[in-house]
Amino acid sequence: AERDGETLVVITADHETGGIVLGTGQYALNLQALKNQRMSVNKLSAKLNELRQKTNNQVTWGMAKQALTQHFGLWEPLKLHKRQEERLQKTFEETFLNQSVDASMYQKDERLASVAKEIINEIAMVGWMSGSHSNGYVPLYSIGIGAEKFSHRIDNTEIPLKIAEAAGW
Repeated sequence: AERDGETLVVITADHETGGIVLGTGQYALNLQALKNQRMSVNKLSAKLNELRQKTNNQVTWGMAKQALTQHFGLWEPLKLHKRQEERLQKTFEETFLNQSVDASMYQKDERLASVAKEIINEIAMVGWMSGSHSNGYVPLYSIGIGAEKFSHRIDNTEIPLKIAEAAGW
């Protein structure tokens, strides 16, 4: 692309998602714990909602625990403190047991999934300052003709203008 004198390649993201803080007051991290989270909280909620549907809302603690282990690695391989397990079980009891169910319940995010995410973050010793988009900078890479137009921090709304400029439009 760089050598043909006509091609410009620009790679970036449309937004940054979340501000992560490394460490929780200790001089330690366990980032390897995060590799056990195999899906987002939304996807885990969907899996738990599927369990509700399959069992006619008769999900047992064993079923929920198996889902948390399979998709977040809780218990195996990640060891939980007694208070963490108690938090999960209490959340399960409050949100799954003796709950009347309607069709909209199958569409909601499960609080159990959110608590599981909090616990995996505790184990990893990280914190998230945002659960959604933030105004943080994102990487911007470019190669080829006109790449120098992208060699500094720019507002994302300027990117298409600079591409058009590089193309001679």
